[in-house]
Amino acid sequence: MTTPRVPVSAEQLTSGQIELAGEKAHYLCQVLRLKPGARFFVFTKEGQEAEAEITRVGYRRVVAKVLGPAASSDADPRHPVCVVLAVLKGSAMDWAVQKLAEVGAWTIIPMISQRVVVRAEDWQAKVERWQEIASEAARRSGRCRGPEVVPVVPISKIGAVIADASKDRWLLLDPDAQDAASVPEALSGASSAGLIIGPEGDLTDEEKKVLVETGARPVYLGPRVLRAETAAVVACALALYALGDLGPPRISSRASSQK
Repeated sequence: MTTPRVPVSAEQLTSGQIELAGEKAHYLCQVLRLKPGARFFVFTKEGQEAEAEITRVGYRRVVAKVLGPAASSDADPRHPVCVVLAVLKGSAMDWAVQKLAEVGAWTIIPMISQRVVVRAEDWQAKVERWQEIASEAARRSGRCRGPEVVPVVPISKIGAVIADASKDRWLLLDPDAQDAASVPEALSGASSAGLIIGPEGDLTDEEKKVLVETGARPVYLGPRVLRAETAAVVACALALYALGDLGPPRISSRASSQK
C-alpha cells in the first residue's frame, strides 16, 4: 500500500507532535485502519514533508510524533506555470482544476471573458470549492504545495496580470493561429510560463488582439478540436515538459534516506 499523506500546518510540523481530528483522523483510522506504530507522511502548503508515527488513537482523533526533519517534495514543480482559464460551465471547471493540480500547475486564475456563459451570485464560494478540489488533487498526486486558485478576474484585468507576474513567457492558446509556434517551441530557454485559455467558443478576436498587444504570444496545439478543459491540461503538461518538469524522475531525498 502506498504510504498515506496528510496535510498539516507548519506549526504542527515543527512542534514535533501532531494532533489530527475530524476527516483526517477518520481517513487514517477508519478508512485505512492504521494503529499505533503505523507510519505516514505529513506535509505543509509551504512544501515541507516529514514522516510521522501514530502514538495514540481515539474517537476521531489521532496523535502522532514527527520522526525526522522535513524535506522538500520531489513531486512539487520546480518551474512555476500559471494557468489563466476562462470559467467553464457545469463540471468542466471542476475537472480542469483537478487535472491541472495533478499535472503540476502552480497558480490557477479563473477568468471571465465575453463568451463565458457561467453566472454566479457568489464567486467566492466557487473559488473556495475550486481551491478544495485543487488541494485534494495535489495531495493525492504527491505534491506538498498545491496550486493557489485566486479570485475570479475579468479579462480586462489580465493585461495587468501579465505585466505584474514574474513569468518568462505568456502564451495564448489560439485554435485559429495555425502558423503559430507550439508550446515547447515558444518556451525554449524559459524557466517559467503563463498560459491563457479561452472558454467554450474561444475568445473574441478583439480579446485576443488586446492580449497579444499586452505581451501574450499565440500558440497552436494542433489540428484536432479540443474541449477547453482538455486544452488547458494538455497545454500545462506541454509547458511543464518544455521547462524540464516532466520527464525522468529526480533522485528522491526520501528514497535516498531510506537506503
